[in-house]
Amino acid sequence: MKLAKQILAVGLTAVLLAAALPSCTPTGTAELTIDPAARHQTLESFGISSAWWSQDVGGWTDKDANGVPVREAVMELLKNRDGLMCGICNGFQALVKLGLVPYGEIISTDASCPTLTYNVIDRHQSGLVRTRIASNKSPWLMHTNVGDIHTIAISHGEGRFVASEQLVKQLAENGQIATQYVDLEGNPTEDYRFNPNGSIDAIEGITSPDGRVFGKMGHSERYTNGLYLNVDGDKDQKMFAGAVSYFRD
Repeated sequence: MKLAKQILAVGLTAVLLAAALPSCTPTGTAELTIDPAARHQTLESFGISSAWWSQDVGGWTDKDANGVPVREAVMELLKNRDGLMCGICNGFQALVKLGLVPYGEIISTDASCPTLTYNVIDRHQSGLVRTRIASNKSPWLMHTNVGDIHTIAISHGEGRFVASEQLVKQLAENGQIATQYVDLEGNPTEDYRFNPNGSIDAIEGITSPDGRVFGKMGHSERYTNGLYLNVDGDKDQKMFAGAVSYFRD
C-alpha cells in the first residue's frame, strides 16, 4: 500500500485538490477550504478563475494560501509526495500554460512551448468523439491497453493542440502522447468530423515525462452507466479507477 499519496485534478469549471493545501482563494472564485488532517478531500470552485485566461497563468499559482504559495504546494505534491494530477478541458489548458504538461514542471512558458488555441472551424464543438490510447504509461490509464478506442464527450471552443513538429516527435518517442482522435477505422486524423478542433497529430491528451500529470480535452468524467445507450463504443476509460489503483497497489 502506498501511503500519503495525493491527487490534484484541474477540471472544466472546478479546481480539485486532495489535501494539498489548508485553503486557497483563486481569483474570481469563491473561497475554498480543506481539512489538512483529511487524507483525501475534494475542493470545488464553480466558475473559472480569471487567471486561467491571463497571459501569465502562473500568476494564480503564486497566490498565497495561508502563507503557503500554491506553486510550491503543487511541486511538493509531485516531487516529494508522489502525487497525481489531471486536467480536463480548461484544466488541460491550465496544465499546458503552466508547463506541467508536457514538462512536468511549473515554468515560464514562451512561444516555443505548446499551447491550446481556437478550434479550426472557429466555433464551439460539442458531441461524442472516438479516441485511441496511444500510450498507457500514465497511472491514469493503467487499466487500458494501447490501441483501445473509447467514445468520449467533448465540449470546447479552444481545444486545438499546437506544437512544433520537433516537440511532437519528442513527445511520441517518450510515450507522452496519451490519446489521439481517430476516425471510424481507428486511424489518427485531422479531419474535423473526427478531430473536433484540428489538433496537430490528432493529439487529444498528453502527459508529463513520468506520466503522473495527465491533460486531455475530452470529458472522460462525463460518463456513467445508462448514458449514450444509442451510441456505439466503449465510453469508460477507467481513468479514476487507475488513479485509485495507483494509491492502493
